[in-house]
Amino acid sequence: MVESNPMPMNLAPFATRAKANRSGARVFRLRSLAQSSALALVAAVGGMLPSAGIAQTLPVVSVNGGATISTAANVMTVNLNDANRVVQWTTFNIGNTVGEAVNFTSPNLVTPFAVLNRVVTAVPSVINGPITGQSNIGVWLVNPTGITFGGTGSFNGASLVLSTLPIADADFLNGGAANFAGASTSGITLTAGAGAITSSGSVVIGAANINAGKAITATGDVALVTAANFDLPLGVGSPLSVQINAGTAVGTAQIDVTGAISGASVRLAGASTVGIASLLNVGAAGSLVATAAGGTVILATKTNAAGAVTVNSAAVADGINLAGSANASGVGGDTLVSANGAIVTTGGLLANDRIDLDGGSINVNAASVSLTSATSTGGALSLVASAGNVAVDTASATGGGATVTASLGVRGRAAGGRAAVSATGAGNNVAITATGGQALLGAVSADAAATAIVSGKSVDVNSAGVSLTSATSTGGALSLVASAGN
Repeated sequence: MVESNPMPMNLAPFATRAKANRSGARVFRLRSLAQSSALALVAAVGGMLPSAGIAQTLPVVSVNGGATISTAANVMTVNLNDANRVVQWTTFNIGNTVGEAVNFTSPNLVTPFAVLNRVVTAVPSVINGPITGQSNIGVWLVNPTGITFGGTGSFNGASLVLSTLPIADADFLNGGAANFAGASTSGITLTAGAGAITSSGSVVIGAANINAGKAITATGDVALVTAANFDLPLGVGSPLSVQINAGTAVGTAQIDVTGAISGASVRLAGASTVGIASLLNVGAAGSLVATAAGGTVILATKTNAAGAVTVNSAAVADGINLAGSANASGVGGDTLVSANGAIVTTGGLLANDRIDLDGGSINVNAASVSLTSATSTGGALSLVASAGNVAVDTASATGGGATVTASLGVRGRAAGGRAAVSATGAGNNVAITATGGQALLGAVSADAAATAIVSGKSVDVNSAGVSLTSATSTGGALSLVASAGN
């Protein structure tokens, strides 16, 4: 039993970012998680609800770990007695029939504390009532058999960590980097309903399957991770980052977001051993919003250029599907999507600053398209705006062709900016079509054995050299300017 320790896992409720240096590197900084909130890691059982007969109306304690646990009027109070605690539970369930609730307290309202709630039997956790906590207490729930928040289940407090992957007591108590690892194939389900996850700190969820239908709102960062082994370096002042050491072998693994997630920064990160086409999925009703100045929305199944996600497991074609929206709305905010597999998006990609896609192949089909860069490293690239412009600074494809089609114009993101489009590899063609507007282009390039075709209501190409198979203006001027060559 540990009576006093420095606050473990100091995650910050706010993320600040040192703006990119010339190499594009970014640093994400966190304030102490414990000082502002409790981190909750939620794991659910492969997306399956346990039977109603399993769940007790309140948790059943096995070893109190130095905490004082009492129940009055169907409300369980866990008093940490001013120390970090590891509490073992036979079951951790909360009903919703007679006002059941669990509240975490401590006499000291200022000093940061945290509690690791570890379920030690093979009984999934079903939360249908509220979990609450003081603003200086981080709440962790680890259950390898799964965690489900029902529609009426909720959390309101500091940070929250939910996980089906075990963590060592020493990692929790000592702070610094935390390793989550195990063979659990169970998942986390946050069911849509009246109950919400509200954190004055950060929220971390880790499991093979994560179904996030419930609203999650955090003052700090939100991270959802699917893997078999991952680290979170969470010391005071450390960057908020995810390091995946081993991908999940669960063939149906997925992070599926159908609710609204909002935090200072938001990360969806994952890796598998088998290659899953939509390992990260944001449904049409799902949304990811990073609210902090310099905050980021990151979706990554491979190492991210910004350094916030590192994937050390063997590269497989894990893909990303975004039918909902991702928006880094804070000043200087970036939306960054990276995958070894395909990136497919029919939703909205928004940011105050950069929007970068880096995938094995890229297929964007939306009403309008606005990107800083789109880079396909192993297949075709397609950008389609069905009711507006394609605004992209750089679009390049290696191993496939590059197609850019807009019902209006094709141009760069900034006013007057030019789009640069290229395809590398024999037979990989470039086709640019601005059906109802101007094709305002910089460098357009394809290999000598391939074609480069541009058409638009008007066409304006200006680069060091111009080499096109054809350029067609259907209703206006056509200008081809080579500023330093042919």
